[in-house]
Amino acid sequence: MNVPEPPLLVLEHDEPEPGVTQLVLRGECDLSEAARLAEAIEAVSPGAREVRLDISGLEFLDSTALRVLCRAKADLESARSRLVLLYPTPPIRRVLEIAGLWDFFRIEDGRSSSVSRLEASAP
Repeated sequence: MNVPEPPLLVLEHDEPEPGVTQLVLRGECDLSEAARLAEAIEAVSPGAREVRLDISGLEFLDSTALRVLCRAKADLESARSRLVLLYPTPPIRRVLEIAGLWDFFRIEDGRSSSVSRLEASAP
């Protein structure tokens, strides 16, 4: 009997406060899981003023997943909402930095915020 393999990416949904929805991502997000991530973000977005992705349990993401996050950010901003990435692990932070996306996204990592860094450097 063949037992199906568990998904590489585990998604959990929460609404910590009105107008804010949060997805908790655990595992890996690559080409095989990127569509699930996009669908999950799209499903929770309507009516949310903010969509938070807790990526503290994310171990890996590839360029396909990065593209999903960039598209989600653009879609949310066009709907007058925003995407926030929470608590990236050092390997995920490194991927975002190498891709040149660390300052592109609103990121709250528990130590500093890319938003506050940008605002502090404004003239």
